[in-house]
Amino acid sequence: MKNKIELKKGEFLINGRPFFMYSGEIHYFRIPRGQWEDRIIKAKEAGLNTVSSYVPWGWHEPKEGKTDLNGATRPERDIVGFIKLLRKHGLYFFCRPGPVTHGEIKNSGQPAWLFERYPEIRLKKRDGTDFSDDVASQMNPTYLKHVDKWYAKIMPIIARNQLTAGGNIIAGQLDN
Repeated sequence: MKNKIELKKGEFLINGRPFFMYSGEIHYFRIPRGQWEDRIIKAKEAGLNTVSSYVPWGWHEPKEGKTDLNGATRPERDIVGFIKLLRKHGLYFFCRPGPVTHGEIKNSGQPAWLFERYPEIRLKKRDGTDFSDDVASQMNPTYLKHVDKWYAKIMPIIARNQLTAGGNIIAGQLDN
């Protein structure tokens, strides 16, 4: 049976029952894969029912067109495994796939190649100079084309694992 999540009168309901999200951050990409389960167990022991994390685009696609969401190039890139491990321990996931994730990550979590290969995406000041090395104009067509490609890769994983599809993702935030 698929689960149902609702917001009624200012409170979350899961399958008709009130739910208060007790959440904390576990940035899987910053922790050796072998330590994930220990951190997840500690989060649950601390009373959390939800874990939140960025899903940094630049971490998962360090080279243009070479996306790793299953840990093929590095175990810490296995977002699918992380979601499953949270589910194994009965925790929900608040997923934040960007494109902008901040989190003190270079380029705000966006790939370095994006700014190197496509300088036209940089946000401009009134005088026409670049605003900053890591700030993209989010309405730039080139930027949006690449965001669409990122979403085409990450969103199916999120969709398959959301609560309403029988998974454990209960919330998301597209842009930090």
